Amino acid sequence: HNLQAFTVQSSDLGCFWRAAGSGWGRTPRVVWLGLRDVEPLVALQQTLASALHQHGVAPSTRKFCAHVTLGKTKGSEGMNSGQRRALRTLGKWMQDRSRSVGLQKTLQ
Repeated sequence: HNLQAFTVQSSDLGCFWRAAGSGWGRTPRVVWLGLRDVEPLVALQQTLASALHQHGVAPSTRKFCAHVTLGKTKGSEGMNSGQRRALRTLGKWMQDRSRSVGLQKTLQ
């Protein structure tokens, strides 16, 4: 396949959640940066999935979600109470639909 260089644009911050039944509340498992104009990235993912499938690698059953992972959290067993509290606070902020913090302001 002839792949061309491409550009994607950043979008909103978001997260994938740890299971609600984890014993320590609804907290982010993965914090990510969303992307816009992802058509070339989707095409790349489909090309890779097809090539891997031809070599015996089963395709993922999950829908492709183009993003950049900014951070992952580990299980609570390795965290102290301050770390768990900070993570829950981040989770609450991520769930707050009224937040209007642009990415550029967040990075400054």
